[in-house]
Amino acid sequence: MGTPLEKVKLAWPYQRFMGINVMKKLSIVFIYLLLVSTVSYADSIRQKSMGNTRVATRSDAAVFQTNPAKLGLVKKGDLSLFRGYGGASADIFSKYSDLLKVRDANTNSEQIAKLKALVPMDVSGSFSVSPWVSSTQENFGITLYSRGQFSGQLNRKTSPKLNFSGDVDTSIMVGFSQTREFMGQDVIIGIAPKLSHQLVFYDKTTGQENMVFNQSSLLKGINSLPGAPKIDQYSLIGMGVDLGFLIPYESGKGAWGVSIENAISSYTGTKPITNQADQDVNTRAPLKLSIGSETDMSAPVIGEFILAADYDIYTEEKNTWFQTYSFGC
Repeated sequence: MGTPLEKVKLAWPYQRFMGINVMKKLSIVFIYLLLVSTVSYADSIRQKSMGNTRVATRSDAAVFQTNPAKLGLVKKGDLSLFRGYGGASADIFSKYSDLLKVRDANTNSEQIAKLKALVPMDVSGSFSVSPWVSSTQENFGITLYSRGQFSGQLNRKTSPKLNFSGDVDTSIMVGFSQTREFMGQDVIIGIAPKLSHQLVFYDKTTGQENMVFNQSSLLKGINSLPGAPKIDQYSLIGMGVDLGFLIPYESGKGAWGVSIENAISSYTGTKPITNQADQDVNTRAPLKLSIGSETDMSAPVIGEFILAADYDIYTEEKNTWFQTYSFGC
């Protein structure tokens, strides 16, 4: 059962925890769960600096494409121009000099040997311009932004091949927000319709978006010879709607949030294929449901800091539940 002193020691932190309001309790539990999680993905410098979190971060309220409910936090008009961010896999940087050695090799056999030495190699990356231009004021915003990604894997050491895919999406979005009271708590509701243009990379000869380049074609590309790999692209035009919710803490020192990217989405376009009839494409952007929190905190020595965490509950892109986490401070 424990001594009276032990009971006091156990009861004190419990009483302190129970004395915190409900929203802050949930934040503490939520952040604790994320402490054991992996971190991935970012599409802006500010998001990267906060550990890739985006759903409930209040300092970037003008970047409302991550959650349109953030417009409810904007207190004065703001005009933003060209903020860009890009990133690439560690292999691209660590093996870049080795890749140049393939190009500079004196014989074909030497080139093949050096190309094989690169396997396996991740040649993935992403970039965003968020925004090209953006204008926000309280409860309203309009923005033009782009996001792009490419994914490549060099594998099969006996005869290297590269699997490659990618796309670039540019959208113009108009956002609205409104604050409503629900069970005594202010809830900011955001909605953001958007018009998008997507450029998809593919192999025009086969129509495949997951392109495969064998050893021979890779060497032709490195040496700029006829028959080098060619990456074609086709365009899609689409419309969609993003939704978001924010619940600010009563203390004003944080918020909970929910974002639903591509709650409604539809893309259409035509994919030309060599020696075949053009293929009509009807698709949608991946649905993503995320929750997040941000809390102002303080600690001895460190002083005041902001702790934020996101949890991607579901995304059609990976078709898995409970997979992606982000955490930052």
